[in-house]
Amino acid sequence: MGRFGGIKDAKMSLGGVYFLPGNYLVRVDAVKTGETRKKDEFFVVECTVLFSDNPERKKGSSVSWMTLNSFDSYLGHIKHFISVAQELEPDEVDEAGVEMVVSDDNPCMGIILRVQAVNVLTRAKTDFTKVTFRWPEPEDFVSIGYNADGTPKKAAEQKSA
Repeated sequence: MGRFGGIKDAKMSLGGVYFLPGNYLVRVDAVKTGETRKKDEFFVVECTVLFSDNPERKKGSSVSWMTLNSFDSYLGHIKHFISVAQELEPDEVDEAGVEMVVSDDNPCMGIILRVQAVNVLTRAKTDFTKVTFRWPEPEDFVSIGYNADGTPKKAAEQKSA
């Protein structure tokens, strides 16, 4: 085997740009599950930033939110995201719904969400960035050039605005 003999089985890492403390409006690009190199299962939401008050995460940048099954809060984090993204009550989120959200159909793609990220101190005295998802308000949609109901403006509407 040559220097690159294991290339076929190599896992690529395209993520790693996560939310920093701040307030955001994001477009969901994909929701996925997978396994880390350490064999931890993960749930990740990949987004494009539409608005940010953190200068290190500018409009147009890609950002991800990820939770690991090694966290006690893993299922709770997933339930929170799905209940907001799918506009469900938390007790309506079930296993079949989670499987649907992470399917190849990618039903959350294009959803606009409000995100607040804050650092909290863990028991180990390290920062953990807690991410909270919310459905945007009408003025949030308007601020990014959408109609107040969250639908994109048509070309004719944009010209007259």
